[in-house]
Amino acid sequence: TQSFKKMIVFSKEGKFIEDVFVPEEIQDMPHYDLIIDDDSLYVKESQFEKINLVTARGCPMECSFCAVGDQKITAQDPEVVIKELSYIVSQKNALGQIAQISIQDNFFAQNPKRAKVISQLIIEYREKTGALFEWDVQTRVEQFKDRDLAAVMKKAGCSEAYFGVENFDPMMLKVLNKAHNPQKYLRQTIQAIENCLIYGITPHIDFQVGIPGETPETEKTNAAAL
Repeated sequence: TQSFKKMIVFSKEGKFIEDVFVPEEIQDMPHYDLIIDDDSLYVKESQFEKINLVTARGCPMECSFCAVGDQKITAQDPEVVIKELSYIVSQKNALGQIAQISIQDNFFAQNPKRAKVISQLIIEYREKTGALFEWDVQTRVEQFKDRDLAAVMKKAGCSEAYFGVENFDPMMLKVLNKAHNPQKYLRQTIQAIENCLIYGITPHIDFQVGIPGETPETEKTNAAAL
């Protein structure tokens, strides 16, 4: 039996439009035509003026500050991802525009094997069509310690990676429940950033300040790391 969750839809002005019930499984999500050929209707399409694409929902981690943690991940098959991505790209290219796509999964590459398959399919799609687009992801540093993953994602055209590092002080990482082994996590952070720089993916670091328990010493640790 298919299960559904309720979502409330508002207009840009904050006016209520309707209740929408969508499937719990992202694989079963319906597809909507949201590409409009009138630029005035989407001067800024979304975050950082890019089109958001969600290929998986949920995150198994339990960070203390996160609203979507400790949730089962439900992900689209790689072939479905390519179908949706190619639709966005073709529509934007038809308007004479290069598609800028931001994959907004809470934890892209949580399954590295799936991420590599998606990247390889994107490579094949690029070679077959010559389509013009760029894409970026949100992920964690643990996955990007894998150089092969960074390499294939770059070959597929990934331009940027956003890492929720949050802090460089081991004590603060424990407060945030960001890592069970802070020292190992910090080493992986360095590896992830290095791999991005080696293959030409621009790394971005999400960073938090004002955390309960901060001291002048933790601030110095973070300043030195940055």
